[in-house]
Amino acid sequence: MALLGLFCMIYPMTASAAINIVIGVAFILGGVFTLFGCPKNGDAWHKALYIIISLLFAFVGFMMIVHPYKGIVALTLVLGIEFLVQGFYTLLHWIKSRRNYSTSILLLLNAIILIVLGVILISDPRDNLWMIGFFAGINFLFTGITIYTLRSK
Repeated sequence: MALLGLFCMIYPMTASAAINIVIGVAFILGGVFTLFGCPKNGDAWHKALYIIISLLFAFVGFMMIVHPYKGIVALTLVLGIEFLVQGFYTLLHWIKSRRNYSTSILLLLNAIILIVLGVILISDPRDNLWMIGFFAGINFLFTGITIYTLRSK
């Protein structure tokens, strides 16, 4: 996993495209499973809602695969929004509990980093396409190192 992380960090655009395709396939599969999960009983509106949602999932997945650039831009924007929300939530958590934890400074630091990264990603998602692959690479690298370290003990 650590080697995969290094690959993603060296080739972040390739990693971003691969992640986009995987998420696109997941959306298509989600659409198929939602369609098969449509209740057999119930009113027509409920069934129609399931069908519309499943078609929307499949369509979004198909568009992400067919238009990977636009898919990566959308993923970058969504990731930026998620970082902002998580950063503000972490900041609120720090404000409430800063006297209770000896590691509360880490909460504050985490909140600041998340908010800054969120702003960077949202500022111009078209220029930050490489970040998804790079962030995934960092995650894979440190997860791989952690797994190796824990397994060797």
